[in-house]
Amino acid sequence: MGKAKKLRTISHKKRAPPTGGPSTAELEELQAMDFSTMAADEVQLFKGLVDLQGAVREATCVAIATMFGDVESDEAETKSRRKLQRMVDAGLLKKLIPRVVDPLPMVRQHALGALRNISVTGGLELCELMTTQNVVTPLVKVITENATDAALNGSGDLRAVQLLEQAVALLGNLCESCQAAINELTQGELLPPIFKIAAQSRTHTALHLETLKLLLLITEGNAQLNEVIGANTAYQQTIGALIQAPADQLSLQVRLEAVGIAMNLQTIMKVEDNVARMVPVLEAALAYDAVNVMQMAQQASESFELSQKSLLEDENVDDDTLTAEEEQKISAAQLKVRTWRDSVHTLTLALELVAQLAASGDDNDDEEEWASDDEDAMEEYAASHMNTEGAMGAAGSPVSKSLETSRVFPLCVTILQGVVSVPQLPTKSIAKDFEKMRIRVCNAVNNLLLSVSWEVLGEETVPQIFRNLCALYRNLNRETETTPTNFLLESSATNDLEVAVTAAMLSALRRSTSESRQLAVAAEDAQLILSCAAQGRSAESRLNAIGMIGCVGKRCSTPAEKEAVGRSLVSRLDDSSLEVVAETLNAVFDVYDDEEFDDTFRVLNFLSALERTSSALKSKLKAEQKQLDRALVAHVKETRLNLLRFIKYKKRHL
Repeated sequence: MGKAKKLRTISHKKRAPPTGGPSTAELEELQAMDFSTMAADEVQLFKGLVDLQGAVREATCVAIATMFGDVESDEAETKSRRKLQRMVDAGLLKKLIPRVVDPLPMVRQHALGALRNISVTGGLELCELMTTQNVVTPLVKVITENATDAALNGSGDLRAVQLLEQAVALLGNLCESCQAAINELTQGELLPPIFKIAAQSRTHTALHLETLKLLLLITEGNAQLNEVIGANTAYQQTIGALIQAPADQLSLQVRLEAVGIAMNLQTIMKVEDNVARMVPVLEAALAYDAVNVMQMAQQASESFELSQKSLLEDENVDDDTLTAEEEQKISAAQLKVRTWRDSVHTLTLALELVAQLAASGDDNDDEEEWASDDEDAMEEYAASHMNTEGAMGAAGSPVSKSLETSRVFPLCVTILQGVVSVPQLPTKSIAKDFEKMRIRVCNAVNNLLLSVSWEVLGEETVPQIFRNLCALYRNLNRETETTPTNFLLESSATNDLEVAVTAAMLSALRRSTSESRQLAVAAEDAQLILSCAAQGRSAESRLNAIGMIGCVGKRCSTPAEKEAVGRSLVSRLDDSSLEVVAETLNAVFDVYDDEEFDDTFRVLNFLSALERTSSALKSKLKAEQKQLDRALVAHVKETRLNLLRFIKYKKRHL
């Protein structure tokens, strides 16, 4: 037999003493630490985590948990992150993670709660650090040991259920931020206990919901898990049973999470009956009453500050005692905020799933590659695919059938109308919820416009959608002007919304064009598009605006309109984004192949601008080709080839 080398790492120092306290190694590490740069209260927390008294370790974990988590103001969030980073740099995780497997159940529970809140405050980088410091291993141990029939089916072992809830929620936070955490779960032995919880813990609402959220995260785009679950009938039956559960037995949110999991699994989505069972759940989740939503948002905003107070303050923070009336007010405020949060999550998840469902018909849209200078192949491909953008490539698929016959599309249109204008609330997190709703509904409508048949879309509905999108975009610009934000990561959601709404506007125009319908564009909407092309916050939004100009540019009738469109296109020929430049050139080809625009072409000296652009594209591609995406390089080369042909044509024609 070979040597048992692993035993050498389990020295007497790492073994927990009979009292159940920290190991000798942990105590020695504490003595070696330099506390000179830390605040006194932080020093006490480090010492408390390895105290021999279990009650002290428990109280310390509670104190850390209350220090971090969701905060409302930017200032408080920055301060909290700075404090957390300082403590993490000093070794907080090395002291806190071992408490997850502390001999005392209450210490384990509050250590999990502290790590869960820390993962929220620390964000992406800290979740990655927690994963590299091997937090997943003790979490797997906690879940495996506590996911018993007795705990899940009965109500006797409440402590095990609470441990499971915290552990699963923490895993969810890690997987949402860190691919390495998903990889660990995929390769580990966690799937059986997770599906056991999903199947048996219906009566434990919070645990059940967190488990399904975790499954939704780890199954998305996970080929390995797809294969494992596809080969396990019991796993598939568990998901199916949750989707079909009566509304009085399982909440809409739980059933919707199950729908999301099923949509990630190809085996389930191939069966038409399975898809048909999902639609009623989606329809129920998309029900939207604008007046009720605004009232709920107002109540949540007014209750938010009070809801952040803890009912445990008298026990863990100071000696102040909350009266029964104060506790009741705090509980009521927390209920209002939690109800709002659950409603927002249900609606945004449903919209996200609709967008995913509507886009699923494009999965087999792999195009044959060719060399970028193969003109004959390009022209043959272009001719064979002319005006097919609105065609339903997967018209016979289970997904397309469900979208054609359901109320999903009209429900999404109603939601879009409801978020064109939103209340300006003082509570930042509630305002962000509306931003998220707007992004999700724009994405859903965008994909539906490109996938649902014209008969279902409706002759009058598409122009109405376009007007609503333009109004939403105008309101967004107005809101951004009145409440300016720094262009940091915090402003990225606003940029995402601009991209989402302009993409949907473009889809409405392109779909109408492909159906030989001319969607009317009001003067103020046309100006909105031109402004976005010139001043869009991101390359994607400018790309969308240029695409819209290419769709409607030929409709210009007056010299002023023609000049406005021309100047907008010329200004984008030197855009910093190669994609925007390529889209601008395609718009130029679409608009200026018509002799009616030759005068404007001459006045704006377009020919010289195009020749300069051709040289600039060639130089930029040569310099940056290795850093650019392969598909983008091929697209730009193809566009430049078309540009050279267009320049030759114009020189002969003019």
